[in-house]
Amino acid sequence: MLKRVLLALLVAVPVIGLSILLNRVETEHDRLTERAARAMIALDATYEAALILDTQREHLVATAYLPLDRHAIRTWGAEFQRHLSNPALAATPTDRRLQRSIQAAASSFTAELASLPPHPSRDRVLALREQGDNLAQELALLRSRHAVNLNALLTSESQQRRLSLLVIVVSNGVIVLFLVVGYILLSRLAAWQARAQALEATEQLRREFVSFAAHELRNPASAIKMGAYLLGQPDLSPEQRAEVGLALGRNADALSRVVLNLLNIGRVEAGRLRLQLQPVSLPELAQELLSELEPYYPGLPGRLQQQLPAATVQADPELLKLVLSNLLDNAVKYSPPQAPILLQGEVSGGMVVVHVRDRGVGIPPDQLPHIFDKYETGGEAPYTRRPGVGLGLYMARLLVEAHGGSIWAESLPGAGTTISFALPLAGPPARPRR
Repeated sequence: MLKRVLLALLVAVPVIGLSILLNRVETEHDRLTERAARAMIALDATYEAALILDTQREHLVATAYLPLDRHAIRTWGAEFQRHLSNPALAATPTDRRLQRSIQAAASSFTAELASLPPHPSRDRVLALREQGDNLAQELALLRSRHAVNLNALLTSESQQRRLSLLVIVVSNGVIVLFLVVGYILLSRLAAWQARAQALEATEQLRREFVSFAAHELRNPASAIKMGAYLLGQPDLSPEQRAEVGLALGRNADALSRVVLNLLNIGRVEAGRLRLQLQPVSLPELAQELLSELEPYYPGLPGRLQQQLPAATVQADPELLKLVLSNLLDNAVKYSPPQAPILLQGEVSGGMVVVHVRDRGVGIPPDQLPHIFDKYETGGEAPYTRRPGVGLGLYMARLLVEAHGGSIWAESLPGAGTTISFALPLAGPPARPRR
């Protein structure tokens, strides 16, 4: 009897001790998770407030050439105050003081902005702009005080996993009972892990979205917003409306191109891009691409001079179209409207080399080595209203290299640029053209 009691104690005491310890870790993990959830709510509120503040600051800059919409300014101010009134922002006395300071500054900024005369002086606009910049800095400071500690969450999760496994090992003598306990513990761990991963994914998505908006979508989105505003003006002539409509279409196309490039960039950078390789005839693919691009580049068929060899490459046809369209888009943006663009090629050593030549402004020597880098725009494009975001040539390089090829550029400032890439031939090499 005594042996049974001692054996029961020998089994029960470690299990009970480990269970108590695991419960403490679980409680701490729940506390961390709750804190992270509050931080995410605070980050969302400050992010929405920052977007409203950016809208007000853009409206301030636009007063130089657009009438002031005081009703919209006051509406934005009220929406800003609603987001800044979120209780999640006031976790500590310091946060509460900073929150009240930002609300007061925002109220003053909105009132000053709404009271601007139709044609404000430059000094007043600059002073109000500085006030908005200071408010944005305070808002960024408040946002920085609400960080999600993912390391603490993952560490707590790891501790729970190790303790649960230890409980299973110690309780091996009572298999049925501790299988049930182990199942419950592992189920809880899976739920905790899913919660931590959801928080991590949400934070990562927020960072990626902010970066995406800041780098890629700001210019075309602002242009679309401005175009939509202008279309709502009653005194706009039919010719002006048509021009604004065309501008909206061009910027919408730019947004679509950015999204497509980013999706493929993400797949290539993550190693998840799957190429649908097949023999592709270069002349046929170029002709098909030209018919697809004609609605977006009026006059391009008359400008484009094709001298492609009757060669077949081993490539993914849709991705190869994307390479060529990005290179042609670059040539259109950096060459005069009527200047010819050459699409040439030759076969050499089992490879097909394709050249896209323009007669535009060229690329300065110090910028030439960087034109295939991410977010490198190569300067302002003088022959288009569509601003570049620095992804087209970067995307072309990634896709060409994914096909086992190479890409390079040659340029002479003032005399044009040639961007070339080489891809493997499909099947036996063709004979070089003479």
